[in-house]
Amino acid sequence: MIEEFHTSSPGGRFYTMMLRAAIRHRRNDWMLTADELANAALAISPTEQSGSKRKNAVGEALHALGWAAKNIQPLTQAQRVAAKIKHSRNFRKVRSA
Repeated sequence: MIEEFHTSSPGGRFYTMMLRAAIRHRRNDWMLTADELANAALAISPTEQSGSKRKNAVGEALHALGWAAKNIQPLTQAQRVAAKIKHSRNFRKVRSA
């Protein structure tokens, strides 16, 4: 997420980064507060493109978490296991190439 943030063009990428983190936490049924999400995002990008400090990071974090809560269902245990197996197979393919 961090690399994608730094390589994407300006305009909405701060919120997009927070939304992706919120989705990941929701899918894995991990707890994440708006303050935690905002602080993590501000550690990556504390200023707007203009150079001024970001003013509403907690509000954007609340919006991202709210969207994820309404639109994303947590994965079941079986889905988590299947995803880990798929990831390990893909990882082995990359390492052997």
